[in-house]
Amino acid sequence: MSAAFKAMNKKIVFRQLERGDFASLKRLFNSLFVVQHPEAFFLWQSFEYLSPVLIMGAFHGDELIGTFGIQKRTLENGLVCGRANWPAVHSMWQGKSIFSELTRRVMSQFGDLDLIFNFYPVRARGPVENSLGMKMFDTPEMVLSSPGEFENPDVTVSRASANTIFRRIERRKQNMFMFKNTQEYRSWRYARHPVYVYEVIEINTGEYAVIKNFIDPVTKDTYGDIVDIECDHNDREKIKRLILGACWRLRAQGMANLTIWAMPNTKLREVVEEIGFNEGERGKYYFGLKVLNAQHDYLYNFPKWRLQQCDSVKY
Repeated sequence: MSAAFKAMNKKIVFRQLERGDFASLKRLFNSLFVVQHPEAFFLWQSFEYLSPVLIMGAFHGDELIGTFGIQKRTLENGLVCGRANWPAVHSMWQGKSIFSELTRRVMSQFGDLDLIFNFYPVRARGPVENSLGMKMFDTPEMVLSSPGEFENPDVTVSRASANTIFRRIERRKQNMFMFKNTQEYRSWRYARHPVYVYEVIEINTGEYAVIKNFIDPVTKDTYGDIVDIECDHNDREKIKRLILGACWRLRAQGMANLTIWAMPNTKLREVVEEIGFNEGERGKYYFGLKVLNAQHDYLYNFPKWRLQQCDSVKY
């Protein structure tokens, strides 16, 4: 901790958050963001994850004024990732090196990470770049806002639940980077989510997509998000069947704006553009990435990533 920081913030205490701190976590985040989450969301994300999570908090008296933490994930190639999560500093305490101190303390406790990442809104880009040294890339949001219904395709629809089997579909090997979505992760992500209801759209060969609805709390615009696709990334025919099935279901539920992430120069991008999706700007999020081991600098080759909305806890 720097001498300047000590002089300015003598009364600030740093410690790891515990389950009993979730109400303070909720107050801090709901004071900073438009979308207001219930206490159950903070419990689910922070203290009911599949593996231990470290969240460091900065306290001024009894008030939580800043947070930062790490939530572990893995890539399909086995590399260990740290989701650099809970980046927040109370508006009255911003610009006082609190976030830098939080990140320093957290990162000092993780020696097994190959990279850190997360998805950040515009307002967080500067602080995250400065404190963590991340490189930022645009998320590949595609939106279909033109009116029109879709024909009922040959798909089955079911609500994600504790009994849902999230099969892993065999893919042809490709030189690409993806987060590993196991049965356990998808069950936590979809079946146990305390806010959103997710549905599984499945075709008769076993491939599936996962969708959800979202209503903007300010504008009241309706969004249908295609958050996850489990399919061979080169199988254009099956990809199209899944996307059309997802679009049919979301429009039948009254969602005016349909969204998906689709990286350029992929079969998925070809399909969604053919259906009528265009590049969108909703919520403008960035994919932040920092490689901690120089031998893995190839991960900065962003076009090789295959990102999905489910990789971000926002969706």
